[in-house]
Amino acid sequence: MSKPEAPTEHVRRHRVRKSRRSNRFISSLAQIWRQWWVEILVVILIGFAIFLLFERMNIRQTILAGLRRAAAWVSWLISVAVAGVAGFVRRTTVSDLIAYLLLVLVAGLVVWRVRWRIMNSPRLTEMRCPLCGSELHRVHRRTRDRIVGLLVPVRRYGCRNASCGWRGLRVRRPHYES
Repeated sequence: MSKPEAPTEHVRRHRVRKSRRSNRFISSLAQIWRQWWVEILVVILIGFAIFLLFERMNIRQTILAGLRRAAAWVSWLISVAVAGVAGFVRRTTVSDLIAYLLLVLVAGLVVWRVRWRIMNSPRLTEMRCPLCGSELHRVHRRTRDRIVGLLVPVRRYGCRNASCGWRGLRVRRPHYES
């Protein structure tokens, strides 16, 4: 068996041009959508409304049957959950209940103490670059920064020194401590 021949230069250029054309087409569609999305939505809604006026299907009964099935499923799910919780409560003794409450209390204390340690850590609250010591400036937070911010008030900073390029989180100290 012989090896397949490599594509010629002409074929390779044609593939590149074709992919560039499709990328331009997609970007132009995206630009049209960004500029005209409300108008496009209005046209779609008008078309749907006209369809609903003239259609002869029994949409109401189909929707009601689906809603009944969904309600039956939710009812079944709730009854299974209630039965499970009731069984758990029946099997739980007073000592078990006290143990659960103590575990919740300990977990709360651990979270509170870790938060306190983080908020009072000089390494995390200092407003200097950890790599070069330059000043920091605020940059936009990411989604994961906002999630961390639910536990500890953090902000994202970047180093002012262009050659350093460090970016990271710093704990925001409360105003009354400044």
